[in-house]
Amino acid sequence: RISDGVEVNAGEIGEICVAGPTVTDKYWQREAQTRLAKMQDEQGTVWHRMGDLGWMDPEGRLWYCGRKSERVVTAEGTLYTECVEGIVNAVRGVYRSALVGVGDDGRKAPVIIVEPEPGQQRETLVARITERLAEHETVQMIKRIELRKTLPVDIRHNAKIFREKLSVW
Repeated sequence: RISDGVEVNAGEIGEICVAGPTVTDKYWQREAQTRLAKMQDEQGTVWHRMGDLGWMDPEGRLWYCGRKSERVVTAEGTLYTECVEGIVNAVRGVYRSALVGVGDDGRKAPVIIVEPEPGQQRETLVARITERLAEHETVQMIKRIELRKTLPVDIRHNAKIFREKLSVW
C-alpha cells in the first residue's frame, strides 16, 4: 500500500511493499539496488518494494495488477497488464495475450498481442476482441491488435510472457 514512499488509499493502485521479520534491511554489497528496493517508515521499519502493482479492496483483499516495469503509460492514462489481459483472455478463441507499449515513454501506444487458439480466423477473432475492448471504458483506447502464432515465454514456467521482446517486435 505504499507507492514512492507514500501510502495510497484503499482502491488506488500502488506498488506492493512488504515488511516483516524475513525482509532484509539491505542487499550485501549492492548499495544502488538497496536504495531502489528498500525504504524505511517513520518507525524505522524496512519495507521492500516488490516491483508489483496492486490495490486493496474494502475487505482487505489484495488485487494484483502486474509488474510495475510492464505497465503502459499512455497520454490518456496508465494501463496494467493483468487488468487488460484478463479482459482479452476472456474472449472466445484467445489462448493468451500480452499488453505492450510502443513509442515514447509517457506517451506509449498500447498494443494487444494475441496468441490465438488453433483454428481461429484472424478477422473474426480481431472483431471479437475489438468488440470486447469497446465494452470497457478503461481499455477503449486500445486500437491495435496483433496476432502471433506463439508468445515468447520463460521455459521454466510457461506463464511468464517476455513482453519486452514483444514490444520490440
